[in-house]
Amino acid sequence: MINKILHIFKSPRKNLNDWDVLFTLDKACRELYDRGEISAARKAGVIFHPDDKNLYLSNLQKELNAALYTGEGSTKTSFSILDDSHSTKWIVLEDGKFYDLLSSVFTVGNAINSNGGGENIIGLVFEFFFTDKRNSQENTETTKVYLIYRYDLKAFYPFVPTGDTKGERNRIIENRLGSALKNYGVIIEPRLEKWLGLWGIPF
Repeated sequence: MINKILHIFKSPRKNLNDWDVLFTLDKACRELYDRGEISAARKAGVIFHPDDKNLYLSNLQKELNAALYTGEGSTKTSFSILDDSHSTKWIVLEDGKFYDLLSSVFTVGNAINSNGGGENIIGLVFEFFFTDKRNSQENTETTKVYLIYRYDLKAFYPFVPTGDTKGERNRIIENRLGSALKNYGVIIEPRLEKWLGLWGIPF
């Protein structure tokens, strides 16, 4: 689980547009897919702290139906709202088209942020399958991995849990995935101490 309280700090990327940062992931993933190194899964998620005092968050199902399915940029991305064991909530989105999934995740995060819930958002989480091409072809394995985006950092970082217990993660694959994505233009948080684990992802 990411630290219960994420401390906001001054970042040199604070003036970056979130969509511009997120969009770098689309191009990078297409190029790495062509190389056989990464493939996007169908799911992504937004994790946030609930707040009964925020009317938007209290009526989230209705509000997200309007945000996702009306207007010119609407997609067919499906979503569900889940509780977890850490007193946080998940909006789990699913779409077979990665660009639409990316766009929908951004739309959800932006909608919450625009309606007074920005400080409640912990992060955005994307699911991938990564094949490490640095190993010999005979020993390559495909690993389920996650890429976490934090608004306060304006950056991504990889997370590869190996179990449900805090601390169980594969740092080697995380570093290799981070390097691969950085080489293709994705903004990866350079400080490893900021790569906070998030165990119990529901997809």
